[in-house]
Amino acid sequence: MKRTLSSAMLALGAALAGCQAPYALSTTAPFVHVVVFKAKPNVPAASVEDLLRDMRDALSAVPPVKGIWVGKPAPTKTPERSFVIDDYDVGLMVVTRDQQGLDEYLNDPRHQEFVKKYGGSFDVRVVDFTTNPSQVAPTPAPSAAP
Repeated sequence: MKRTLSSAMLALGAALAGCQAPYALSTTAPFVHVVVFKAKPNVPAASVEDLLRDMRDALSAVPPVKGIWVGKPAPTKTPERSFVIDDYDVGLMVVTRDQQGLDEYLNDPRHQEFVKKYGGSFDVRVVDFTTNPSQVAPTPAPSAAP
């Protein structure tokens, strides 16, 4: 299941990219933080557009961010690909150099303000991964949302 979820999140990242990746593809990768957002009931549609704008403007400016992709679900779910995750409104993929970079991103005032602004309007699911186990810190990262 973990492999399927990771594969799905990688596919999400590729679908959201819409541009060339900032890193060459290889068997090792930087630290990756993927978040999918689902608007809570009664949240205006304009809030989704505001969320996308603030991701691009505010979160991309956080210094540890080496790459960021944002977007809406790609229409790739079919009966043959029933495993595709499409029950969300917005996807975010943030690339940092390592777990310390992710911690810096999560604790940055711009990220904290983003969480304060949107935390009550969206449910989130988060996947963090790296192919380099030496990049994982021995202590858990802060539990802050996206």
